[in-house]
Amino acid sequence: MSVAMATRPLRLVKPYSYALFTYLNASTPNKPSFLRPFSSPRRRLFCSATLPSAANDTTNKVPQFRKKLKVSDVKDDQFDSLGNTLVLQGWVRTLRLQSSVTFLEINDGSCISNMQCVLDSEVEGYDQVARVRNALAYATHKFFQENGFVWVSSPIITASDCEGAGEQFCVTTLIPNSHETADSPVDAIPKTNNKLIDWSKDFFGKPAFLTVSGQLNAETYATALSDMIEPELAFADLNDDMACATAYLQFVIKHILDNCKEDMEFFNTWIDKGIIDRLSDVAEKDVLQITYTEAVDLLSRANKKFEFPVKWGCDLQSEHERYITEEAFGGSPVIIRDYPKACYFSPSFSVHYVQAADIKAFYMRQNDDGRTVAAMDMLVPKIGELIGGSQREERLDLLEARLDDLKLNKDAYWWYLDLRRYGSVPHAGFGLGFERLVQFATGMDNIRDVIPFPRTPGSAEF
Repeated sequence: MSVAMATRPLRLVKPYSYALFTYLNASTPNKPSFLRPFSSPRRRLFCSATLPSAANDTTNKVPQFRKKLKVSDVKDDQFDSLGNTLVLQGWVRTLRLQSSVTFLEINDGSCISNMQCVLDSEVEGYDQVARVRNALAYATHKFFQENGFVWVSSPIITASDCEGAGEQFCVTTLIPNSHETADSPVDAIPKTNNKLIDWSKDFFGKPAFLTVSGQLNAETYATALSDMIEPELAFADLNDDMACATAYLQFVIKHILDNCKEDMEFFNTWIDKGIIDRLSDVAEKDVLQITYTEAVDLLSRANKKFEFPVKWGCDLQSEHERYITEEAFGGSPVIIRDYPKACYFSPSFSVHYVQAADIKAFYMRQNDDGRTVAAMDMLVPKIGELIGGSQREERLDLLEARLDDLKLNKDAYWWYLDLRRYGSVPHAGFGLGFERLVQFATGMDNIRDVIPFPRTPGSAEF
């Protein structure tokens, strides 16, 4: 059962304007009306209705009178209300706030009893999330603008896979509009003699994808304009990168704590108790850093059984990241740095690891030990990885060797290599999952609840 309560602006009328409603019975014309005429001006009118003049319009009829649903009707079981949506209008007599639900008691004067309404607090919070999301976006731009960064609009379509994930969405105009030529539109895409897609007939003349990062494009601006927002910092190493990421996170968290107090109280009461204290710690405490090797050693000595076993060279899973920040370091943000180049992972829950792919991207600067790269991940409680960044490889020979090791086509990255060929400087940058930041700041359990129009496998509504 749901209860809808609507408020309407009341139109005050002059005291000498009265409304007289009479109930006339044709069979007993002398029967007095059930509402007697007003003998004196009423001191208060709750509402009044004004109908437009119908003197010249015989089609403008008074709407049909319908009896409103009363609390007494529902109490007397005159309506089969199970599974139906009922609309009641009345006054809120009591309000009780519990840990997970809210109890309202409504009375409309039709009986002594009240109608109890149970409100699930989990259905609330979307407007609060929207306001906090807006504040985080504003604080993001405010932080970088005040620190001399330049905002750059990077393309959303790319021909390269800068992150090496290989799971990008393909963008093509080759799919025909008509489905009559093949069982599937994809089957009708033009192909070469060896059954491969003929990308030369596509809009860009080669494969194109929705980009997962504008980092490579931002680097082109960083070498000319110094500092970009995704962000990319010229004349910076990994230490500068970590310092910028830390300052940014603490700035935006302080901003919402100072400017979204009412919304944060809502989240602290209904969504995630203790979130204000947790965010305050993030904003005020020093962010610690450990190396990947130290993190693996810490996890190996932990008195806890992980679903994914830990071994040097493995890709740290969410359970590992959350253990480090929530248990090992007591809820403080932690930065893990100097990750290995080679990644090993287990395809099942067995302890036998197999080599899969490189854990970090080709553009990350190789450390002097030859085994690790200058990369970092910032971990926060309840989320795990929030920010990922690295110092970029500015040495042309090592960058080309890295592309060769990963069997990437260097011709596709000619412009990126030219940045090193014609006067590169040490630079670094990081990326942040904004939805993860909103989830971290609001305490929402499901990341889809912080996205206005979420896109998930099998669902692209709205």
